[in-house]
Amino acid sequence: MIQDLLLHLSSYPDPTPESAIDAARRLAERFDACLSVAVSQTDLTRLTRYVASGLVTGKELAAEENRRSRANTLLLLEQVEDRLANVQRGGQFLFETLPIAPSRELVTHARAYDLTIVPVDAHGEGDDVAQALLFGSGRPILLLPQTRTGDVGLKVQIGWDGSAAAARALGDALPLLARAETVMLVAVIGDKALDEGTGLETVAAHLERHGIAADIEHVEAEGRNAGAALLAHATDWGSDLLVMGGYGHSRAREFILGGATRRVLQDARMPVFLSH
Repeated sequence: MIQDLLLHLSSYPDPTPESAIDAARRLAERFDACLSVAVSQTDLTRLTRYVASGLVTGKELAAEENRRSRANTLLLLEQVEDRLANVQRGGQFLFETLPIAPSRELVTHARAYDLTIVPVDAHGEGDDVAQALLFGSGRPILLLPQTRTGDVGLKVQIGWDGSAAAARALGDALPLLARAETVMLVAVIGDKALDEGTGLETVAAHLERHGIAADIEHVEAEGRNAGAALLAHATDWGSDLLVMGGYGHSRAREFILGGATRRVLQDARMPVFLSH
């Protein structure tokens, strides 16, 4: 069940648009879930200690950007109070961060929620936070285009490649799939081989036992990676949510993303439910 949602809002360089708050509210209302809010506020003071410790101008610029972030934070908090007044509210949290790295405290905090909603823009702004949460929280995330205005999860496409990550995403998304009006299972052909024994028919039968009817379709890669092919097909089909596994592995504490995951994080043109 999805009962405990966390919405991430960013105050820098610009505040997350109100439309993202509204979309999170509608999702919380749909599941009668509790919605908590985490706001990332930028603190450039720590950065100037290393790159501009002796430069007065650098410190002044950092102070000005900090004031900008704080002002945006106050604006976001006002919007939260106004636009989430009629939903079940959880906590409200403030995390200090640097523009070049998301807050570790935010990632740790997200481990106590069913789903974290991460607004992102068309240029990938916010994908660093999404990546950190995806691989560090152990919980699923919902990439939400900042300008999203419609409902999420009525017409759902599931990207399936037979991997453990795809299986994890499928299991985590079951509460959403159970409330969807239409579900389609899609496998991309020509990008990589599907794991044996985990074909679409097997997955469709599993979903049927959960009371979820799913159509099946195979999509040719046509020179695209799986992420690009899934996004294109979901857009053409009119899907309002793509469910897929997020693939990556650790090397020297940095995640090397799989091609499909990287493409989706950098080009979130539609809501995407990701698990790792």
